Amino acid sequence: MKNQFKKTRMASAVAGVCRWGVLAGIAVTLPLPVHAENDCAPVGTAPSANGSAADTYACAGSYAGTGITYSSEGALTVDATGSMNVGVNGINLTGNGADSVSVTATGTITGTRGPVIDVTTGSGAINVSTAGITGTNPNVTHGIQAVSTGGGAVNVTTVGLVNVTSVSGAAQQQAAIRAVSTGGNGNVTVTTGPFDIRGRLYGIQAQASGSGSVHVVSQGATQEYGNANAISAAETMGVAAIDVVSGTGLIEIELQKSIGTGVGTIQGAQGNAIRAV
Repeated sequence: MKNQFKKTRMASAVAGVCRWGVLAGIAVTLPLPVHAENDCAPVGTAPSANGSAADTYACAGSYAGTGITYSSEGALTVDATGSMNVGVNGINLTGNGADSVSVTATGTITGTRGPVIDVTTGSGAINVSTAGITGTNPNVTHGIQAVSTGGGAVNVTTVGLVNVTSVSGAAQQQAAIRAVSTGGNGNVTVTTGPFDIRGRLYGIQAQASGSGSVHVVSQGATQEYGNANAISAAETMGVAAIDVVSGTGLIEIELQKSIGTGVGTIQGAQGNAIRAV
């Protein structure tokens, strides 16, 4: 029988997370502006406009009708400010060749079909950083999907709730976070904050090929599905809460305990809590 854990190193640590907010005066809620596809600032400027030079786009408001879609001509960066709805099309970013792609979202991103954030590159690196993902519509497949097909490094960081489960337990829903590097030796790193990571079949999927390493860091005590700070697959059909695969590279799964939270469990429902191959 193959020893599935011969390359796996488990670690625990203590990490402190403090957040403070101040609210004064009167809060006024205004409707978010509605934008068209590719309508991030600078508006109407395609990545090809400046040849192969790097491109950065600033997005804010609602993109519910069209989503946000860009294909690179040079390194591509999308900065999404505040919470936003990206509808059925989501945030779709493609890095061509060796172009790197980065997306940073400071608020919760909500989508209603497919991956809410979907980033693909050839050999270029991928960096995704989000404050939270909501994909509870049964047509959502992933909260974050980041895939390099040519051995690029893949880094995914979330500091808030990533929820890709629905009451109906729809068959389309796969994973809260999927981070994959194939076709080379790229490293894959997934770091989550002290909030739930909820998927249907998988909480976190992380995969590297060749000598690429896989590093998963959970910055918060983990508890069963539905409670605070959980990494989980939905209870009746889960395969694994954390599923990691590498070729010959090292696998590391690091569980950090946040100050002020209790010790819980990683919940894989009827499947595995952790599967490392």
